[in-house]
Amino acid sequence: MKAQVHGRWARLTAFVIVLGATAPAAALQLSGGEIIGRMEQARDEGGADASSVLRLEIGSGDDALVRTVAIYRRRCGGEMRSLVVLRDPPDVSGTAVLTAARAGGRPDMWMYLPELGRVRQLNAFAQSERFMGSDLTYEDLGVMTIAGRDHRFLGEAELEGEPVYKVVSRPTPREETGRLLTWVNRATFLPVRIDTFDRVGAMVRTARFADVRDVRGIPTPFSIDLDNLESGRRTRLTLLEVDYFRDLDCNLFREERLAHLR
Repeated sequence: MKAQVHGRWARLTAFVIVLGATAPAAALQLSGGEIIGRMEQARDEGGADASSVLRLEIGSGDDALVRTVAIYRRRCGGEMRSLVVLRDPPDVSGTAVLTAARAGGRPDMWMYLPELGRVRQLNAFAQSERFMGSDLTYEDLGVMTIAGRDHRFLGEAELEGEPVYKVVSRPTPREETGRLLTWVNRATFLPVRIDTFDRVGAMVRTARFADVRDVRGIPTPFSIDLDNLESGRRTRLTLLEVDYFRDLDCNLFREERLAHLR
């Protein structure tokens, strides 16, 4: 089986992107890199110990595929660890993806497939594949990394009634995608929209974040729509449950535990 919130973002880690500073970027003279860094810092501070359950709907109508996914995040030592576990439907229940990210390096990722009965480590190429037939990649479900990218502040704007900063991000030489264009809410530092382009400059995917609610004082998007402009297909993520400050046990985030999760 092939699997596929700045990398290939919605790094859904967008699930737990959280409150940031509220001072205007212009007043603080923030650069593009500082704006994206604040977005990542805000997510890290509120989502470093969090859990969520999501409904993943791939396509629309009678042909739509529906999955229920649980996601856990925890900082363990010097690593940010993220665990994704499929709960439903029964034929994919127990499929799990573990990500371990350190500053300045590419994340390590492992996957457990119940039908194979073993854990395998995902190489750099496999991390860019699609997850369970959706328009998410394995990387999208892991931990966002921004090191090495060139982020340029384009100015302030308004998008869908929200005051935003516009930032364009150039990829590192190792990445397969082209630039990213991100609209960041000026009050919360949550992303409002992220456009992904290919290497020749064509826009290939758009992620929109909506239905922001307050959870324990943390603004959280409960709806994310990913539109694949090449296939015309939409992947919709709906947050069903979320909680922060869980005091999760780091032993949950170990490769040897992947085969025992449901």
